[in-house]
Amino acid sequence: MPRDTGPDDLNASQPNTEKHLTENQLFSFLEGAAPSNAGVPMVVTSNPRAARTLRDRYSAWQRAKNKLGWRTPRILTWDAWLAEMWDEQVIAGTETRARLTQAQEQTLWQQVIRAVRDGGAEAAQPAAFADSFAELAQTAYEMLEDYCIPPAELSRNAMGKDAQTFAIWLRAFHKQCDRRGFVPGGAVARLLKDRFET
Repeated sequence: MPRDTGPDDLNASQPNTEKHLTENQLFSFLEGAAPSNAGVPMVVTSNPRAARTLRDRYSAWQRAKNKLGWRTPRILTWDAWLAEMWDEQVIAGTETRARLTQAQEQTLWQQVIRAVRDGGAEAAQPAAFADSFAELAQTAYEMLEDYCIPPAELSRNAMGKDAQTFAIWLRAFHKQCDRRGFVPGGAVARLLKDRFET
């Protein structure tokens, strides 16, 4: 059962303790928190639907209090928050690589798959083959990043032709990203984590 906490508890630094707010407490905190040097308070959700639902519920909460206007709270998805954090690094000059959007990343996967020769064959893959596998490769890569599996480990442990082919594509994909100064969206969380830990 969630423990009721107040807004003051948000800044408490107790290791290994979970903080649970009721919806009313969260909305009260968001309403009362004024922008400061530390920025505007925000909520990060796991997906767009959760963010949209939370925004809608916050608006309904405000309307129930007979308010005609209010400051819109910052409610971002995990991906949007990561993109914002990456962009802040670029603006600050601590990062020079461009973060790829989903569409850009899929296009790069298509280019890589078309160009990589399968098992040393002379002909590059046809466009239809590359297009159909690019989305699968992109999803597989995102899963590797989500589970913190280094590409080198995949290459060492790739069993079967499919896994070996994907490992070849992945090496080519990383090579293109490095050469062009790109960062795949799936790698942003890991790279930010590494940056803030050093």
